[in-house]
Amino acid sequence: MGARKIVFNNRKGGVGKTVSAVNVAAALLFFEKKVLLLDLDSQAHTTISLGVKGKEAGDMVSFLKGQQDRGPLPLKVRDRGKGLFLVPSSFALSDYEREVARDPRGLLTLKKCISAFEEEFDFIIMDTPPNFGFMTLSAYLAATEIVVPMPPHFLALKALAETKVICEKVARKNPGLRISKVLLTFFNKNLRHARSVIQEIRKMFGQDILLPPVRNSVRLAEAPSFGQTIFEYAPQSKVAEDYKKVAAALIEEGEGGMDNREEQGS
Repeated sequence: MGARKIVFNNRKGGVGKTVSAVNVAAALLFFEKKVLLLDLDSQAHTTISLGVKGKEAGDMVSFLKGQQDRGPLPLKVRDRGKGLFLVPSSFALSDYEREVARDPRGLLTLKKCISAFEEEFDFIIMDTPPNFGFMTLSAYLAATEIVVPMPPHFLALKALAETKVICEKVARKNPGLRISKVLLTFFNKNLRHARSVIQEIRKMFGQDILLPPVRNSVRLAEAPSFGQTIFEYAPQSKVAEDYKKVAAALIEEGEGGMDNREEQGS
């Protein structure tokens, strides 16, 4: 069947995108899934959040160029279950983007690079920059699904609508690409405007678009400074439980989609 290739993307910064990509990837290990996490942002926040220092090994640029002189990629960064593997990033990725941005063929390099790992992993998760630049478009062309993390704020709905438009455009080149789920972050069910935002999202995408929400927690902000996931930093916290529910829902959604495709093909 091959790996599910999921992009975590929102053009708006500060929405919990990276922290969600990292902790969903880590949560999948509890369900015996083998996960590859790709840090596609030159800020390298995903890499830092997992306690990996750029000089210790190869990075995204060497991965995209097929260079293994700084060590084999991907790196195994967590041992739980079948393991979490990472292709780390560094500031050098911004230089790489400028080098290849003029060649449209460069947008397909990421897709070619990860194709060699599709049968090895259950999930390939891509954390993108908070924009629709070169690396984000590369990820859209390589992926089959987009998960949009966003706070339940009305201003965030605009970014969600823009993501939908870009997804539809890229799907002309990458048929099957879709926004599979929206993940509400910094969630407080008692706020009236949160309920209103949920209604708007469901009007846009349907009733089943939402993953279980992730509550607001200062521990999520603290964990990256220690190079830890929430399951290492605060394993008994409510937000750790939230991310396990998100992972379980993603797995269930994938299995349900597989069943539907098999029924249609029979």
